Amino acid sequence: MLRIFVADDELLVIEGIRILIDTVNVECEIIGTANNGTEAWSRLCGGDMEIDLLLTDIRMPGMSGLELLENCKELYPEMMTAVISGYREFVYAQQAIGLGVIGYIDKPITRQKLETVLTLTQEKQHRRDLTKQDKLQLLGQCDEMIHYLTEGECENALECYHAVKEQLQREFFTLESYKSQMYMIVSYAAGAYYDYANEIASENGGSNHYPSYRNLHMLQSKEEVDDYADCIVNDIIRKLRMKQRGVVHGTIREILKYMEENYHKDISLYQIAEEAGMNAAYLSALFKGETGISYVRYLTELRVGKAKEFLAAGYLVSEVSDMVGYHNYRYFCDVFKKSTGITPNEYKGTVRKREEQT
Repeated sequence: MLRIFVADDELLVIEGIRILIDTVNVECEIIGTANNGTEAWSRLCGGDMEIDLLLTDIRMPGMSGLELLENCKELYPEMMTAVISGYREFVYAQQAIGLGVIGYIDKPITRQKLETVLTLTQEKQHRRDLTKQDKLQLLGQCDEMIHYLTEGECENALECYHAVKEQLQREFFTLESYKSQMYMIVSYAAGAYYDYANEIASENGGSNHYPSYRNLHMLQSKEEVDDYADCIVNDIIRKLRMKQRGVVHGTIREILKYMEENYHKDISLYQIAEEAGMNAAYLSALFKGETGISYVRYLTELRVGKAKEFLAAGYLVSEVSDMVGYHNYRYFCDVFKKSTGITPNEYKGTVRKREEQT
């Protein structure tokens, strides 16, 4: 339960916050209020109140909110602070940030604005209250995952990754902090893999799944963050398995490179086998043995991945269909939906929505 002290010279603002607090998805209570900075300081100066969050207006008669924050820093070192203002001048926000506030709410105060600050407060409190054992456990799991990746132990690495992800889901409430932590984890994983493999991401063909915080920042839910991270880690594991199987067969390496450069053409396994002077059945078995998946599935995943890039860039679905080697529009839509769970147009819609929200 968050304990909140509110200081504002507008009684309506204080009462409005009381009402809004009953509607937010955070357990909290107001344990004290003041109508100006001087009154607030007179109640807080003893240093004996148990407060999790001081929510104060910036401009108040007698003592400003910024002065109040400054005075409280030493008395309440663990108390979190947020400021309210009807003024949008950057200088106030800058000064408040310098005093370590976790949120800046401009009037009129809405449920969403208030809940954002309260959620951040709750998360920071939760993280601060984590036991040393919990922190060491998370660090230990990360170290284990990196160790297994550098040793090429795929199954153990995957097991550690899922354990780390489960703990992150328990410990981090806000989407932004979850993104930051997940970015750190997948960056560690990618770095460990490339140290082990000693190769560039595209050497063996397929998608370049190296973590990009710009891409991660566009995601709108923890589920999307999980999907993004899973995609990277699974791609790393796939490449690692390919490396362990000894994907040094010259023919397969050349085929992967050829597929990357010619996915938009009609490139059947039989055609490639003929050009390579090999039996199609033998090449099919060799390809799956080296890459872990069939030729058809590899080509489909490659084309769908490229299609996503083109759709995100704004091309029409009919144009993308041809650009990735599917000359039958309906067939392309069926393949895309089977692979991703949504239609190409639905995918374009999700990309457009993300761009509008960023």
